[in-house]
Amino acid sequence: MTSPKLIFAFGFRSPYAWIARRLMRGLLPPADAARITPLPCWTPRPATLARLAAGGGAFLYQEMPRTKQIYVMRDINRLCAHLGLTLRWPGDRPDPDWEAPHLLYLRAAAAGCGAAALDLLFDARWRYGLDITDPSLLDAFADELGLPAQAAVQADAVRALHQAFLAGVFGLPYFRVGTDGYWGVDRLPFALERAGLASRAVGEAWLSGCLLDADRATPRLVDAPRLVDAP
Repeated sequence: MTSPKLIFAFGFRSPYAWIARRLMRGLLPPADAARITPLPCWTPRPATLARLAAGGGAFLYQEMPRTKQIYVMRDINRLCAHLGLTLRWPGDRPDPDWEAPHLLYLRAAAAGCGAAALDLLFDARWRYGLDITDPSLLDAFADELGLPAQAAVQADAVRALHQAFLAGVFGLPYFRVGTDGYWGVDRLPFALERAGLASRAVGEAWLSGCLLDADRATPRLVDAPRLVDAP
């Protein structure tokens, strides 16, 4: 019997989604990691939201209150210390365009280098504290990934957001296996097990801690060392 597919709904804005990606990248066998399907989800631009609504979809995420934002910052600091992750909090500009980095990811996925873009953008934001909505930085990342100039992916963007809506994605990370949904990075071991993937290492790391960045004595931007000097 074929195991159901695991969908990993993520957004680069979410530190919890970054931690989930780092756990999968660092602890899963490559064959299992290749069976996970990333699904980007972000706060859309007004025009994209209108196209999503016209197709019967909606964006389910609700902005969190200030008290929850403070809790999340403290919680992420604890989790990164527990898992041995290097963290540098980014400073977001007013009204950041979250669609821009996710469009870059979609361009990379269409070109066959989605995994590299996923790690590049996540680590740029959360390991190095960079503003990944900066157009000049995204242009540099596109060059680093060897992407063709501004491939049209707007239809892919609406399609991804509609798929997230149908999957019931209301927060990130969100994992979908068949008809079962799992919200939160702490549910990752359960989603992996449901999909028939290796879950023990992730579960043990979550409970007992690990050193995901132990092999990086000198911090650098993963897969793009020419773009950012080591801090």
